[in-house]
Amino acid sequence: MVDRHWNYRIIDFGAHKALHEVHYENGEPVGWTENPATFVCGDDEDWTAITNGLAMAASDAARMPILLALDGKLISSAIVHRADITEMMIENALHKAALKPSRAVALKVRREMMVEMGDDVIGAITESHIVFATACVYAATQQEQTS
Repeated sequence: MVDRHWNYRIIDFGAHKALHEVHYENGEPVGWTENPATFVCGDDEDWTAITNGLAMAASDAARMPILLALDGKLISSAIVHRADITEMMIENALHKAALKPSRAVALKVRREMMVEMGDDVIGAITESHIVFATACVYAATQQEQTS
């Protein structure tokens, strides 16, 4: 049985960000509405539908990470930062498999860095930066092993 649901999410399109309804299958985003969310009601509807929709949208947008729209797919900004995006990173983020083996290594590297660097430096380095760097090393290692 396929689990289908939707919620409101902010999507980063590069040139702009907008609030859209995002649709999911089995927990993975599979699409979004063409136009950003609007909150209107007809004369025959109760105006509280607008305030309820706004409250739901604000709650969803505040608790969920921004999604990046890349090549017609959605990627969580918790996985990558736009400045870190490379062709290899997009591929890794879309398939997620390459990131999973790297996560333990990334966390180990972060722990080691925290011992050697000050809190102000570590505060500027997010886990996704470390996962990105580790994923690059992991991908390079995999390529070397297959060569």
